[in-house]
Amino acid sequence: MKRIFVYILLFFNIVALQSQELDWTQRSLITKKSATWCPYCGTWGWQLYDNLLNNFSDSEAILWTHHYSGDLMNPIGNAMAENFKASSQPVFFVNNTNAYANSDINTSFNNIKNYVTANNSNSTVIGLNSEIVLTNSKVDVMINFELSEDIPDAEIYGAAYFVEKSKIANQSGQGSNANHKNYLVSPIGDNFGNLVGVVESNQVYNVMLSGDLPAEFDKSNYIVDVIVWNKVDDTYRFVNGKSFDLQLLETKDQLVDKTGIYKCYQSNNQIVISFDIANEYFNSGKIYNSEGRVVRDFLIRNTSNTYIDSKDLESGIYLIALNGEKGISTSKLYLSNN
Repeated sequence: MKRIFVYILLFFNIVALQSQELDWTQRSLITKKSATWCPYCGTWGWQLYDNLLNNFSDSEAILWTHHYSGDLMNPIGNAMAENFKASSQPVFFVNNTNAYANSDINTSFNNIKNYVTANNSNSTVIGLNSEIVLTNSKVDVMINFELSEDIPDAEIYGAAYFVEKSKIANQSGQGSNANHKNYLVSPIGDNFGNLVGVVESNQVYNVMLSGDLPAEFDKSNYIVDVIVWNKVDDTYRFVNGKSFDLQLLETKDQLVDKTGIYKCYQSNNQIVISFDIANEYFNSGKIYNSEGRVVRDFLIRNTSNTYIDSKDLESGIYLIALNGEKGISTSKLYLSNN
């Protein structure tokens, strides 16, 4: 039953709603597993991390530190620690490879640099870009990506994360007012994003994510990192990604053509499809249950909201597929009908 639903996801995630060209630059993900009480995290680990931040550009690598323990511990820090499977701290990873860094800072830096150079010299498998909308206390992220070649048995996820450029907090070895740079704060949506499924090359795929802005959000102090993961067994493996400095995105209108952005939610006995502005892209849609069976067909008018009766649908996860001249876009919705 799960297999049927995954292939429905595959078929209906094809979409052509990007307003930016795909970026085919291959980047690496450099992460530091850390804790505020950890002495080495604030001594050689601190210096090594600073050296990495100062020497790698956004076109080469995404960098963040995730805290699995201590004053800056958070759920996404724990999730990343479990995914990368390191038992100590500080630990530096390039993509999913432990760089085995230590107090020999120069050697550790050069080892990481060599990992990055080798990874980035490979042919780019995934080109991607993203559109971001900030409205009041919410954020919407649309990720567009394409594979240049098939990845055998791939289980692809599209994800996005809030990263704080500067976080003042305690750190052993640095004091009570240490400047934690590129601190991983929270995912936008689920920890590892949305499942796209098994994807084919030379097709553009779309992932739409929504979430709340972090508390005390200051746009000038935040980055959104967009990442495409490939899940292998129980591990999410980095494929490619890109950083977006929100300080450079000056107004909402400059961020995205909002006519393709929508949300799906339940209101009483109805499913509501709500567009940021009057719909121009889509003219019809279908709703699938977890078995891949169509349970609703509906038309979409040129209005901001479309309402679909849901009172006889069982509680569970449904796939909503919107169809238009420019392609098909999907989103998942959990219905709770008591």
